[in-house]
Amino acid sequence: LTGIKYLTHVETLDCSFNNLNSIPQLPNSLLNLQCHNNNLTSLPLLPNSLQTLNCTNNYLTSLPNLPNTLKTLNCASNFLANLPILPDSLMILHCQANQLSNLPTLAN
Repeated sequence: LTGIKYLTHVETLDCSFNNLNSIPQLPNSLLNLQCHNNNLTSLPLLPNSLQTLNCTNNYLTSLPNLPNTLKTLNCASNFLANLPILPDSLMILHCQANQLSNLPTLAN
């Protein structure tokens, strides 16, 4: 995936079901990131345009700051102890099968 940041018109990246340990810097045009079922322990800085993030079934212990444009977050089946601040734009949240002891304040 090296060089993906230079693909300035990419809107969807699906790198699921691989053996990835990391993801490089992402293009600012990205709307949809599917990186589930890998060996990820962290995620890169997420682009401000991102609307959908599916990072289930990895080894994540934390998530980066979420962009204000994010509508869907599926972070189930990781090792998350907490979640970052959730953007007001979020409409769908799947966070089951983690190590969460509380949730951040949810928008009205």
